[in-house]
Amino acid sequence: MSTIAIHVEDAVARVTLDRPDKRNAINDDMRAELTAAFAAFDADPSVRVVVLTGAGSAFCAGGDLSASASPDPQRPRIVEPLDQFSKPLIAAINGVAFGGGLELALACDLRIAATGARFALPEVRIGSLPGSGGTQRLPAVVGPSLAAQMILTGEPIDARARSRRVSLRNCARLTSSSTPRWRMRAPLHATPRSR
Repeated sequence: MSTIAIHVEDAVARVTLDRPDKRNAINDDMRAELTAAFAAFDADPSVRVVVLTGAGSAFCAGGDLSASASPDPQRPRIVEPLDQFSKPLIAAINGVAFGGGLELALACDLRIAATGARFALPEVRIGSLPGSGGTQRLPAVVGPSLAAQMILTGEPIDARARSRRVSLRNCARLTSSSTPRWRMRAPLHATPRSR
């Protein structure tokens, strides 16, 4: 069973994390499918921009802690296919973006959030640390003080309360936290991202 859904229209590819019963938690199947999808979009000149979102009421709750796979330091980071992607990448955050889910959003070029979206790096609460660049990317997006608060306490922030002070939401608001309704036109040309 697929863990992502793909829809391409007018040079815009929409990738939907599709495990709503698990709040779109990342498992090994999702990692593999995201890697394959982003490689295919990068090689496809008809795709000029990719929008990443989640099915149901969550963007992505992070790693699937119920998965039986033990931590593997050789496993690629979940953001690796996004880091290698050369075209514009937008996160349409329709709900919680926790742990690896927030790290996915931070790896995107732009982040658009529903007013009910919530963001957290809760790894500290289970005696761990963000493993896919969250501690490096978050300060650049929200500033060092708020980033330290989020990383050291694991407490979530919400888009509504922080939207004027935080650039996690930096383009527009989604119209609904449960069903993103947006239409985006691709730019006339896509310029490669500098990574």
